[in-house]
Order: sequence, then structure tokens, then C-alpha cells
Amino acid sequence: MLGIGVTFALDILVKNNLLLNYINIVLIMSKFLSKFKKIKLRNKKILNLLVIIFLLLLLTYAPYFQVNQAHAVVPLTEASVRLDRVGASEVFNTTTGYKILIVAKPASTATEARVKITYQDDTDTGFVINATATNHDTSTSGLPSTYQGESLIAWPTIQAEATSVTDNGNTTDVVFTSGDMTAGTLYGFYITCSSTTCVTNPTTGNAGQKTITITTQTSAPADIDTQSVAVDITTTDADQVTVTATVPPTFNFALSGNSIALGTLSTSAHTRGTITIDVDTNANNGYMTYIRSEGSAATLASASTSDAISSTDPSTDASAEDVAASTGAEAYVIDVGATAGSNPSGTLSVANEYDGGDDATANSSSTAGGVLGTSATANGGFEQFAQRTGVVDSDTLTLYAVVDISPVNKAATDYTDTWELVGAGNF
Repeated sequence: MLGIGVTFALDILVKNNLLLNYINIVLIMSKFLSKFKKIKLRNKKILNLLVIIFLLLLLTYAPYFQVNQAHAVVPLTEASVRLDRVGASEVFNTTTGYKILIVAKPASTATEARVKITYQDDTDTGFVINATATNHDTSTSGLPSTYQGESLIAWPTIQAEATSVTDNGNTTDVVFTSGDMTAGTLYGFYITCSSTTCVTNPTTGNAGQKTITITTQTSAPADIDTQSVAVDITTTDADQVTVTATVPPTFNFALSGNSIALGTLSTSAHTRGTITIDVDTNANNGYMTYIRSEGSAATLASASTSDAISSTDPSTDASAEDVAASTGAEAYVIDVGATAGSNPSGTLSVANEYDGGDDATANSSSTAGGVLGTSATANGGFEQFAQRTGVVDSDTLTLYAVVDISPVNKAATDYTDTWELVGAGNF
């Protein structure tokens, strides 16, 4: 009976992980039990009954006499450390903006009050850790909402600055106070450092795999959960990929047609005809457009009669020539309108010489414009009539030929002039 009782008690203690806690109590009580050897009992059953009563009392009241012992440290359920840079000799401070993300999921239900981050420094051949605790700042701002697909919660009341930094020789501990955590919940915070560097990666000569250990602690402090995390430090800038590309230069200068048929001219009205030019370019400084007459005199000339229709002011200058009052007199000018395209930058403008006040509408009735140059005139005869100072998709330039005749212009059907139009991007 005695053996069965002892076996039963030990089994309960072992299954509930209480055996070690109660050994001291058993040793104390053994002195009391030894006194039973001095008592002469008439019946063995009485002794067995006393032993059973003692064991039941032990199981019932021993927790009140439990001796204090350290909590069994277990691994964190999850632990991760993400360095913003893993290149050799990279520094973590507010100037570089590089941070260290600490992520952990506690396994235990003990009350956390601190978190200890242990860096492998290998007596200063690993991470170099600033010895001033206040240089080790933290933040939960900007945390990712999930980590590996799991909700990430801000580390509760993580201390804004570390409370201590301890150099252990091959490792350095940085400790922050924090709030209690819930087992099974994934938490995170950033080590942001101050303007002074708090962590420096190992040099190229000491690059390779290093460890950073996350340990939650009680306020005592006593370790609760812990896990070492491996990080790989590369050689200088070997953690970066430089992406290069080339955007080719583009310039499109497309005429809507290659002829303007003015038809029969009149001495009592201005005759107008148009073409448009579509201009597209990715030139940073935009583009310029030019015009000149292929003929020798920049006139509408008739080969059959040797007559020509020219402007009353054949010189190019800084202002448009107004031919409104010259109905019944010869006039031949070019007026330009401009409409901005898509996604433009810079400024679109028309040269004063050719700005008769037109927009790009086909029914414009402006009677002012500029004359053309020829290859024999200055600049090879090319006159700039429009420009933009930035990129654009599809500016539209509208060129109007405005013609008047006099009563003495000779009858003929072969009056003609040929415009030469060019554009140039300024890259």
C-alpha cells in the first residue's frame, strides 16, 4: 500500500513538471517522517494510512511552499531581423535613413518587460555597436502591415531609446524596456538610431554570416523567450543592383499635306489656305521650326507671264505685316497659329514676324503675317516661325498662306511658290 501511494504521488508530480519544485519540501518533511520509526505501531495499516494522508497533504499544499526558480527559456515561435542594408561597413543613423526591423512572436505567457538585442561583434570584427544607449532609438512608425503574409503588430510600449548597452566581448547587448506581449502574436519595431551611428556593419574583410539574437525578458530581468537570427553581410555595395536604361531621342515633324490650292484670287478679298504640322519630341530643351521659299524672290511667281505676287513689305522683321488695308494691292504673307499638344513642358510660342494673331482654327480671318526668306538671304533664308522650350506630344502648328492681288497682276494659272519647312529638336 505504501509503495502504491508513493508511486501515485511521484507520477502526478512528474506529469505536472512539479517534481523538482517539491524535492526541497520532501527533504524537509523526511525528518518529520523519520520519527515514525521510533513509534511502535500495532497495525501496519495505520502507518500506510498516515503515509497516504501525508502524500495527499503534500500534493495539496506543496505549491504554497514552492521555491522560486528561473523560468525555462524557450525559443521564440518566430524571429526575424531585416537590415535596410547588408553591405559591408554600412552605417545605421538618421542621416543614411537605414533602419533595422526586429520581428518576434513570443511563445511564453510570462510577462515581458524588456527586449534584449544581442549583436555578434567578435571583439569588434563583427558589428560595431555604439556604446551610448541613447543613440539606439526605436520607432513603430511605418511598420509593414504584414510580414510574410501575417499581420504585424507594433511592439507594445517599446522604449524610445535603449536603457543599456553591454559589451560582452564577442557580443554586445542592447536592451529596451517594453510592454507585455501576447503569445502567438507577431510584433515588430524599428531600431532607427539617432543622428549618431548606433550600428555599423562588419567590414568587407569580416563580411559573411553573423548572428543577431532577440530575447524577451521579465523586469527582474530573467530571459523568457530567445532566438538567434542569421544575417549575411556582403562585401561593399554587393547588396545593390544598379538598373540602367537609355531612352532614345525622338523628333517627329509631320506635314498634313504638301500643297495649298488657293484657287482663283480676287482683288476684293483676302484668299487664305492652310496646312498643319504635327510636332512631337522628347528633347529636353524642346524644338524650333523654320520656313523659307525655294524661289529666288519669295513670291508667288508666274513663269508664263513673268509676273509675281509679293508682299508690300518684303523684309523680315520683328513684327507681322498687316495686309488688312491692302485689299486690291499685292500681298503674300504667312500667318502661323499654334495649339499645345499633350503632356507638354516649357513654353510654346510663335515668332513675332509670323504671329498675325491666329489660333489654329481653319476659319481664322487674320490678315497679318510675315514674309519668307530665300537661300540668298541671311541664315540661308530659314526664318524661325515657332518653338517650344520643352518636351511635348503633338503640338499642332497651322500655317496660313494669305494672298491679295492688284488689278494689274497678269492673268495666269501657274502662280506658284514652294515652301521648305524644317524642324530641329534641341536635346
